[in-house]
Amino acid sequence: MNKEFDYLEKEFEKGWSKFIKEKRKENLAKNERVFKVLINLKGDLFANQLKQMMAHIGCTYSILHIVREPIGFEMNERRFSEIKTVWVDQKSSSEGYLGSICVQVKPDKWIKMFYSVEGSIK
Repeated sequence: MNKEFDYLEKEFEKGWSKFIKEKRKENLAKNERVFKVLINLKGDLFANQLKQMMAHIGCTYSILHIVREPIGFEMNERRFSEIKTVWVDQKSSSEGYLGSICVQVKPDKWIKMFYSVEGSIK
Protein backbone atom coordinates (compact mmCIF):
# COMPACT_ATOMS: atom_id res chain seq x y z
CA MET A 1 0.00 0.00 0.00
CA ASN A 2 2.85 2.42 0.74
CA LYS A 3 4.38 1.87 -2.70
CA GLU A 4 1.06 2.71 -4.33
CA PHE A 5 0.70 5.83 -2.18
CA ASP A 6 4.28 6.90 -2.96
CA TYR A 7 3.61 6.46 -6.66
CA LEU A 8 0.40 8.50 -6.48
CA GLU A 9 2.12 11.21 -4.46
CA LYS A 10 4.97 11.47 -6.99
CA GLU A 11 2.51 11.65 -9.90
CA PHE A 12 0.51 14.33 -8.09
CA GLU A 13 3.68 16.36 -7.46
CA LYS A 14 4.67 16.12 -11.14
CA GLY A 15 1.22 17.27 -12.21
CA TRP A 16 1.17 20.06 -9.66
CA SER A 17 4.62 21.30 -10.70
CA LYS A 18 3.54 21.32 -14.34
CA PHE A 19 0.36 23.24 -13.46
CA ILE A 20 2.30 25.86 -11.47
CA LYS A 21 4.86 26.28 -14.26
CA GLU A 22 2.08 26.80 -16.84
CA LYS A 23 0.20 29.22 -14.56
CA ARG A 24 3.33 31.30 -13.98
CA LYS A 25 3.99 31.47 -17.72
CA GLU A 26 0.39 32.54 -18.32
CA ASN A 27 0.56 35.21 -15.61
CA LEU A 28 3.81 36.62 -16.99
CA ALA A 29 2.26 36.86 -20.48
CA LYS A 30 -0.77 38.70 -19.08
CA ASN A 31 1.49 41.07 -17.15
CA GLU A 32 3.61 41.80 -20.23
CA ARG A 33 0.54 43.32 -21.89
CA VAL A 34 0.09 45.57 -18.85
CA PHE A 35 3.79 46.48 -18.86
CA LYS A 36 3.61 47.51 -22.53
CA VAL A 37 0.82 49.96 -21.64
CA LEU A 38 2.79 51.17 -18.61
CA ILE A 39 5.89 51.79 -20.72
CA ASN A 40 3.86 53.99 -23.07
CA LEU A 41 2.17 55.74 -20.15
CA LYS A 42 4.98 56.09 -17.57
CA GLY A 43 8.20 55.08 -19.35
CA ASP A 44 10.72 52.24 -19.22
CA LEU A 45 12.22 53.26 -15.88
CA PHE A 46 8.86 53.14 -14.10
CA ALA A 47 8.00 49.74 -15.62
CA ASN A 48 11.41 48.33 -14.72
CA GLN A 49 11.15 49.61 -11.16
CA LEU A 50 7.70 48.07 -10.80
CA LYS A 51 9.18 44.74 -11.93
CA GLN A 52 11.99 45.18 -9.39
CA MET A 53 9.45 45.92 -6.67
CA MET A 54 7.50 42.79 -7.55
CA ALA A 55 10.68 40.70 -7.34
CA HIS A 56 11.66 42.36 -4.05
CA ILE A 57 8.34 41.51 -2.38
CA GLY A 58 8.19 38.06 -3.95
CA CYS A 59 5.20 38.47 -6.22
CA THR A 60 6.84 38.23 -9.64
CA TYR A 61 4.07 35.89 -10.81
CA SER A 62 1.16 37.86 -9.34
CA ILE A 63 -1.31 39.00 -11.97
CA LEU A 64 -1.38 42.79 -12.19
CA HIS A 65 -4.83 44.31 -11.85
CA ILE A 66 -5.87 47.80 -12.90
CA VAL A 67 -8.15 49.31 -10.25
CA ARG A 68 -9.88 52.66 -9.77
CA GLU A 69 -9.10 53.05 -6.07
CA PRO A 70 -6.24 51.83 -3.93
CA ILE A 71 -6.84 49.67 -0.89
CA GLY A 72 -4.83 49.95 2.29
CA PHE A 73 -2.65 52.49 3.99
CA GLU A 74 -0.67 55.04 2.00
CA MET A 75 3.07 54.70 2.57
CA ASN A 76 6.15 56.46 1.23
CA GLU A 77 8.34 54.28 -0.97
CA ARG A 78 12.04 55.15 -0.85
CA ARG A 79 13.65 52.28 -2.75
CA PHE A 80 12.45 53.31 -6.22
CA SER A 81 12.82 56.81 -7.68
CA GLU A 82 9.78 56.53 -9.96
CA ILE A 83 7.45 55.00 -7.35
CA LYS A 84 7.05 57.53 -4.55
CA THR A 85 3.98 56.12 -2.79
CA VAL A 86 2.33 52.72 -2.38
CA TRP A 87 -0.86 51.61 -0.68
CA VAL A 88 -0.43 48.47 1.41
CA ASP A 89 -3.20 46.23 2.70
CA GLN A 90 -1.77 43.40 4.80
CA LYS A 91 -3.28 40.71 6.98
CA SER A 92 -1.52 38.19 9.16
CA SER A 93 -2.31 34.76 10.47
CA SER A 94 -0.44 31.99 12.21
CA GLU A 95 0.68 30.85 8.74
CA GLY A 96 2.18 34.14 7.56
CA TYR A 97 1.19 37.34 5.80
CA LEU A 98 -0.90 38.09 2.76
CA GLY A 99 -1.96 41.31 1.18
CA SER A 100 -1.89 43.67 -1.73
CA ILE A 101 0.12 46.65 -2.89
CA CYS A 102 -1.28 49.40 -5.12
CA VAL A 103 0.84 51.78 -7.20
CA GLN A 104 -0.69 54.84 -8.83
CA VAL A 105 -0.20 55.14 -12.59
CA LYS A 106 -2.80 57.85 -13.43
CA PRO A 107 -4.93 60.17 -11.28
CA ASP A 108 -7.75 57.61 -11.35
CA LYS A 109 -5.87 54.32 -11.97
CA TRP A 110 -3.69 52.09 -9.84
CA ILE A 111 -1.87 48.83 -10.46
CA LYS A 112 -2.69 46.27 -7.78
CA MET A 113 -0.65 43.16 -7.05
CA PHE A 114 -1.07 40.46 -4.42
CA TYR A 115 1.58 38.81 -2.29
CA SER A 116 1.89 36.24 0.46
CA VAL A 117 4.68 35.33 2.83
CA GLU A 118 4.58 31.97 4.53
CA GLY A 119 6.10 31.37 7.92
CA SER A 120 5.24 31.59 11.56
CA ILE A 121 4.64 35.00 13.05
CA LYS A 122 6.31 35.72 16.36
